[in-house]
Amino acid sequence: MTETIQLTQSERRVIDLLTHGATIQSTADQMSIRPKSVSTYLSKMRQKAECVGASAPVLVNTLAEHDVITLPVTDHPAPDLSEEEQLLLEAIARESRYRGIAEKTHIHRDDVGVETDRLLRKTSARTVMHLVALAHGWRLLGPHRSTAGAPDSLQRSA
Repeated sequence: MTETIQLTQSERRVIDLLTHGATIQSTADQMSIRPKSVSTYLSKMRQKAECVGASAPVLVNTLAEHDVITLPVTDHPAPDLSEEEQLLLEAIARESRYRGIAEKTHIHRDDVGVETDRLLRKTSARTVMHLVALAHGWRLLGPHRSTAGAPDSLQRSA
């Protein structure tokens, strides 16, 4: 994709709330709209970002890679992730289905949710959208990804 992704003011507000840890319901409440309207805004953003059918974390990853969103600022440093946790983070950001995440990480499909919850707790992220946005801010994801302190196998693949 070569064109800049242009979001409306309302779409920016929705994605800003979600990437800063709000849920769809709390975003709807803060904007005085229905949760269905939040989902509609996400659908429109997926179309603009050319990732129709993608999960919300994949949408956030795409928007972050194109510098379309404001990343959350946190006062705590990037967590020290194991190689397996880094692979899970990358899979969450790039795969829309549990099956795809499971294949990329070699985690059993039934355990993807449990492992994702562990990663959320370790990173203090409130949602997977928040996790992906934080990871971009920490440079654990994206084109400016830092491999300092990462296992050797991750440094070679970066």
